[in-house]
Amino acid sequence: MATADLRTIKLKMIFDNGVDEKGKPKLSSRTYGNINYSSTPDEILQAAQALAGLSTRPLWLVEKNDSYDINA
Repeated sequence: MATADLRTIKLKMIFDNGVDEKGKPKLSSRTYGNINYSSTPDEILQAAQALAGLSTRPLWLVEKNDSYDINA
């Protein structure tokens, strides 16, 4: 049976950079690694909101990306 071992957790913050000439949203992102494995979704959101307060651009979306090693 295969197992999945958590390798890394990353926080991705996506910011609103306005719209392009066609009216489509322009987005930019920033990714932070070394997120504590025991962090709850609320803690991750609080951290993202605190970091977003340092930006001039509005925070559009917060993602938590987990990477796993799959072993046989």
